[in-house]
Amino acid sequence: MEKVGEFTCSNELLNKIYANVVRSMRLQNRSIPMEPDRDERQGWLGHPAKTSESEAYVFNVAPFYASFLGEVRIDQGAKGDLSSSGSFWSLAREDPVWPAVIAILPDWYYHFYGDRRVLQQNYDCLKRWMLFQTSVNLGPDGTSKYGGFGDWVDASTFEGGNGTNSIMLSTAYISHNCRIAARVAGMLGHTEDQKHFRALADRVAAAFQKRFFRPESNKYEGETQCSYLVPLAFGLVPEDRRKAVEANFVDDILVKRKGRLSVGLLGMQWFMQVLTDIGRPDVAYTVATQTTRPSWGYMVAKGGTSIWERWNYDTCDPGMNGESQMILAGNLGAWFYQTLGGINYDPVQPGFKHIILRPRPVGDLTFVRASHKCLYGLIRSEWKIEGGHFRWDVVIPPNTTATVHVPAKDAAGVTESGKPAAAAAAGVKFLRMENRAAAYAVGAGTYRFQSTLP
Repeated sequence: MEKVGEFTCSNELLNKIYANVVRSMRLQNRSIPMEPDRDERQGWLGHPAKTSESEAYVFNVAPFYASFLGEVRIDQGAKGDLSSSGSFWSLAREDPVWPAVIAILPDWYYHFYGDRRVLQQNYDCLKRWMLFQTSVNLGPDGTSKYGGFGDWVDASTFEGGNGTNSIMLSTAYISHNCRIAARVAGMLGHTEDQKHFRALADRVAAAFQKRFFRPESNKYEGETQCSYLVPLAFGLVPEDRRKAVEANFVDDILVKRKGRLSVGLLGMQWFMQVLTDIGRPDVAYTVATQTTRPSWGYMVAKGGTSIWERWNYDTCDPGMNGESQMILAGNLGAWFYQTLGGINYDPVQPGFKHIILRPRPVGDLTFVRASHKCLYGLIRSEWKIEGGHFRWDVVIPPNTTATVHVPAKDAAGVTESGKPAAAAAAGVKFLRMENRAAAYAVGAGTYRFQSTLP
């Protein structure tokens, strides 16, 4: 796991949280992603599906996760079933959620590293698993019959409230996994499989909406953060209801919970990313900088130098309670790079062949320095705010292109200087003004953008 990423910012609490996340990555990834600090020492499949992305910004995890997916394939049963707990205990083989690592991880891996082999190697396992799931797990109404572990170790585990409906989560994941299977089948030329899984994804999505959505209030059953989050992440919310569901999600965070989260293992995988995607990175920043429980800042305040297994590690009994795991880090590490640093891969041109750079200056941040060494070389994004002016230094590696989104009041107030690489002599081309940012097309090289902030 070669080091490939660096991140720092003006908020010292975030720097400490980031350091805790990186330590937990190093502690957990021992041959496989496993719980290193208590009795199980198991490769539970619940968290790597998305923590892998966070790890990939910091370390080169391509060989690590190619190997891990091989372990998952070896574990597959004769009926196509997969265990939620890796190859040793063989628990919860009906669960459609935690073993979704066989769908979500290869799909992400291809987009991050641009390597089609991971899709080819894992497609047969994914297909057999989804056929098993849909044969044993779908009820007459098209929703899941098996709930599994749900949003493991969410805040309700110590607050005494009701957690997110696990049947609802399983149903959402079946639809999402079918959507991935259809997409991969299409890429690999399996057209009949593509049609089958696409139709199945649509059927389960409709069943999910019918059973769990409350149209009169635009809320999902249970009204938890995770109950809003997963449908938003998986595209299950009808377009005409999306804004209302987003508003309910944000209200739960800012009003009901006064700027704190309530999610566990599953919700944490999508939480920060969804808030950025719906245009509320400011809310994600509010959550990230909390110091009262449940929060990563609380772990820091209590002397934690890694990420705990439970939000209340310091007060609950020692059983099922580790202090160096990625369960509650989810996609947080990636969020530091993607949202604050602005370094994103383009799904259309995978492997950072085309780079999308879009930093979000939020809260009281005055600077961010982030870098990631992709397959083509070093991507660098360093920005600073002084007196309402935004200065951004960018490095684009050889043989790539980028779209850069400069936070700006208007395009007229943006200035650019830099040194394009020889192959990118065309320099910088203005594209459009969009969502309080001026977008430019650039080639490989070193650039500086300056603007007046909105």
